[in-house]
Order: sequence, then structure tokens, then C-alpha cells
Amino acid sequence: GDGTERCHSGGALRHTGHAVAPGLVDRTRCSSGRNCVRADRTVKAGRDMKKRRTETVIQDDGGSGAILALGIGASFLILTFFLIPLLGGFVVVQRAQGAADLAALAAADIASGRQPGNPCVLAESLVSGAGFSLLECRLDELISRVTVTTNFGPFELVARARAGPSSAT
Repeated sequence: GDGTERCHSGGALRHTGHAVAPGLVDRTRCSSGRNCVRADRTVKAGRDMKKRRTETVIQDDGGSGAILALGIGASFLILTFFLIPLLGGFVVVQRAQGAADLAALAAADIASGRQPGNPCVLAESLVSGAGFSLLECRLDELISRVTVTTNFGPFELVARARAGPSSAT
């Protein structure tokens, strides 16, 4: 009709007054205040026939910072949700390793004759006192080998230790 193009928001376009070559973009402003783009696209139809089509797209980036902040926050929460249990598992493994080391050293002391008693009974009491289970206690002459296990969520964590005189290990 009157040569006035319309935005998707219904407002009339105010042209910037610049000529637009085919394939270039003319940035205009809608009368409603929203940013619009009028793009001339050249489409080949058939052999050498060219057909022009003009599209108007609303380019309003208001609120994109909030979306970005939500995305970063969600990523942080997801990473935290997965990293905290993983780090908790490292703590449990270190505690189990400490209990296995203590039990192996105590069993080696008894096996060497420094302390009286049964090496594996003492190892069992030390490991259970720390809140873990003794899976294996084995003596090879003066060397004690202890395996401790515990559950962390759906996982079974295992710690092994060996102790004995420095000349035998």
C-alpha cells in the first residue's frame, strides 16, 4: 500500500534513509521502540531468475544477561551436585587407608614379638573401631597384609596396607 513495512510487533518501520544493496541488512527502528532488521535476500529461482524477498526480524536482546546468569548458575549447581559427593568419597578413601595402615602396623608389631596378642584380632578391632570392615588379614612371616573395605553410596571402597620390618618389606 503506502510503502510502510510492518514489524512483527505491529509497529511501523522508520527507515534510516540508507540504500540497501541486495543481501545487506538495513537496521531500522520500529515505531514501538523495538529494534527490527529488514534484510534483502536474493534467492535464485530457476536458471538466472532472481527473486527478492524482504524479511523483518525483531532483534531485542533485553533480558539476555538474566538468561546468561541463569545458565551459569545452573551449571555451577550441577557441578556442585556432582563434585561434593566425589570429594566426600576421597575423604572416605583416605580414612579407610589410614585405618588399614594402622591395622597393618599393629599386626606387624605383634607378629614381630614387640607386643603380645593375636595380630588379626587386633587388626579387626582397630578397623571396626574406625567404622570400617576388615576384608583380609594375612601374615607372611613378619609381614602383615591388611585389606579394609567400606561402602560409600553404591560403591565399595577398598584400601590395602602392608607393614613389617624394613629388611623384610
